[in-house]
Amino acid sequence: MRDLIYRLQSISLKWKLLIPFMLFSFLGIFTLAFIGLSSQEDLIKKQEKRAILRYYRLFFAEIDHKRSSAIAVATAISTRPEVATLLAAGDRDGLMAILEPVFHELSSKQGISIIHIHEKPGKSFLRLHLPAVYGDDLYHRRSVIRAIALGESGGGAEWGKAGLGIRGVVPVRLDGKLIGSIEVGYSFDRKFLLTLKEFWGPDFTEMEKEGERDFKIRASTLTDLADVPFSGGFIDVPHEEPLIYIGPKGHKNSSVLIGSLRDLSDETVGLIRIDVDRSDILAQLVNTRLIMAVAGISGCLVSSILIWVVAMVFLRPIREIVKESREIASGTRRALLARKPADEVGELTRSLNIMLISLQQKQAQIEDYARTLEIRVRDRTADLIESEEKYRTLVENLPLIVYRLQTDGTTEFVNPCFTETLGFTPEEVISDRNFWRRHICGKDEGENILSDCWGDDSNFRTERVVRSKDGRNLTFIDHSIPCVDQDDSLLCIEGIMIDITELKRLQERALRTEELRVLGGISERFAHELRNPLASAGGFARRLRDALPQESSQKRFADIIVQEVARLEEIVRLMLSAIRPVVPCYAEIRIGEIVSSMLPRLQAAALDQNIRISSSVPANLPESKGDTVMLSKAFETLMVNAILGTEAGGEISINAKREDDHIILTVEYPNNSLGKEDLAQYFFPRIETGSGPIALELPLSKVIIHRHGGKIDVSRGNLHNIIIRIELPIEPHVWEEDGGNGSVKVSNGQINFP
Repeated sequence: MRDLIYRLQSISLKWKLLIPFMLFSFLGIFTLAFIGLSSQEDLIKKQEKRAILRYYRLFFAEIDHKRSSAIAVATAISTRPEVATLLAAGDRDGLMAILEPVFHELSSKQGISIIHIHEKPGKSFLRLHLPAVYGDDLYHRRSVIRAIALGESGGGAEWGKAGLGIRGVVPVRLDGKLIGSIEVGYSFDRKFLLTLKEFWGPDFTEMEKEGERDFKIRASTLTDLADVPFSGGFIDVPHEEPLIYIGPKGHKNSSVLIGSLRDLSDETVGLIRIDVDRSDILAQLVNTRLIMAVAGISGCLVSSILIWVVAMVFLRPIREIVKESREIASGTRRALLARKPADEVGELTRSLNIMLISLQQKQAQIEDYARTLEIRVRDRTADLIESEEKYRTLVENLPLIVYRLQTDGTTEFVNPCFTETLGFTPEEVISDRNFWRRHICGKDEGENILSDCWGDDSNFRTERVVRSKDGRNLTFIDHSIPCVDQDDSLLCIEGIMIDITELKRLQERALRTEELRVLGGISERFAHELRNPLASAGGFARRLRDALPQESSQKRFADIIVQEVARLEEIVRLMLSAIRPVVPCYAEIRIGEIVSSMLPRLQAAALDQNIRISSSVPANLPESKGDTVMLSKAFETLMVNAILGTEAGGEISINAKREDDHIILTVEYPNNSLGKEDLAQYFFPRIETGSGPIALELPLSKVIIHRHGGKIDVSRGNLHNIIIRIELPIEPHVWEEDGGNGSVKVSNGQINFP
């Protein structure tokens, strides 16, 4: 098969051009001929359908004309007084005597074959065309019932004793009273159909209904019914629209229309078939096909000759170019190719000239390279060494561990970050063949370094906890890339390790923060639940105390209960104050103005305690963003607490300054009573005698500072002084709490924990 394809691909370009073009021309001509003939045949069929439908409509127009004529004749007869009088008297012989001459005259001149007189309530009284038949019921005749019962004229195709006819029925009245009806009709027979064929040309066939789908031929203009389509019955019975068959199977020379004949009740009483001879049309189609076939063959021959000539003209310059290309390939041609017109061949010629010039230049360059090859190799080697040095410098200075392992687990290379992070020197790592398996992967021994360190992980990415040389547990993300050869055999393992210890610590701290938030919610719920029982217990205890006599020994116990309940209520109030949510409303503020505004109140309170307050707050501190009310409250709480903790005669100093993008505020005051543990729990809520509301607000002040993105530290400056250091950012971190899962977001990407 491949040889056959190769041989087909190897045929001459001439035949590659000729065969497709000739094939396309043949297909195009015959396709156009087929489309033209099909379109012509479709148009002819549409015209035939319109023509046969026109005959169908003319047929019904003729029936309607006959019906109108029958009604007119019946009306003329019914208006004769003697007819109404004789019918009312029941004189059948009298009616026969006066109407028989009229019937013969109408039959001979107008073709009327039916005159039928009916009496109420719907019986046959006299048939002039069948005098011996009368007295039968006519309840099945819709036109007769309508004329006798409703006095309405009507008619159409209906069956009677004389067969199917085109009938018109009118009522007969005597002195305004309805006494019967008169029917006049035309026979629906072969004579009538022959008259239609003589006028219009097509053959007409009337078929009588014998069953739901069975019809038999009753009258037809066709002489031989055995060799016509649908002579033995019908597959489909037409309803609203007639069925049209153009050239039905086995009868291409005929077009057939089958329509239904309906009476006044819109019931099918028979079928009408119209046959049109289409022999002339078929002959015309055959002639057209013959003409188009001759034209198509002639066009194919002419196009083949033209394509052959064009191919020869087209291939001549290509042969010349092929010859000149061989000369270029063999190196015997030095001169450029002759100039060609600006078409594809000319473009190919110019390309070959460019190639010839380029080959000559490359040949000169190769000769030059041959003379300077050693110098170029030395320069290239130097470039490679420089690139290697740059890569090595990059690897050695990356803030992550880069390593390479051999297939047996021996460490081949680690960068300096490995020593800086874990403390092991490169000599310790490289000299121990099982160092990586034991210290990094946590396996004592093994055979395959990939399965020992990465298991079944196809991504070769895992999280490791590695113990450093000084005993610290560090967490890393280890991402390795196995290096394989063309046979998928492992050559070495290269990878990087990223230290995520700090990230893990922050995650754990975030989890602890969420736990504290949950505990705060629980505490708030417990505090609310405790408040009501305490209020009840306190109220009853006070009533009990007041009810006891002053000299009673039980009154002292009641006082103790009241005091302890009050203490518990204070603890509940402290818990609710400490866990109350803090949401700052940010605006432009100045720290110096806040401190200056509260300083007079603080100095007045300090003078009562014989304490002096000194302030060194620059006026040019930059503006920042924060909540003035909350920060004033936090600063004042810290200052009042410092006043309460300072002995009489002491001095409190307030200082502020700017450091980078932060404002530093320090409060220093003398205090000897706070130990190391007290400083660690400085902001913990405490209930002490005389502390008042300050004990409740002190924990909240730290929360306010943290909510502004700041930090607050309490330390001992020397043996006697306490230093409170507050650090607030000029652009504070804006906290957002989702309220549902406790997650915390910070606007500048840093995480701060309250």
